[in-house]
Amino acid sequence: MTTNIKNKKVTPKKTLKQKSVSILKSVLVYSSIFFVIYTAVNWWRQPVMPANPQLQLTDYKGQNIDLAAMSQDKPTLVYFWGTWCSICSITSLP
Repeated sequence: MTTNIKNKKVTPKKTLKQKSVSILKSVLVYSSIFFVIYTAVNWWRQPVMPANPQLQLTDYKGQNIDLAAMSQDKPTLVYFWGTWCSICSITSLP
């Protein structure tokens, strides 16, 4: 049984400095890709809010309610629920 050593390619091992530079490059590339995607997603998801929002609503009795005036002294909680939602109707019982 003979072995053909001449045809075998010997690849030199990387030094510690080369490994460190390779890892650093990979981290920088992946970090920059993450940063670009993260910034693009946050820009796309940002809400479009008017500078002076309309805070006057009409309740179920037809009366106008000014939320800006109600929330001057204390915070105001607006609770939305659907009549079709069984859990919502149970949790909003007085």
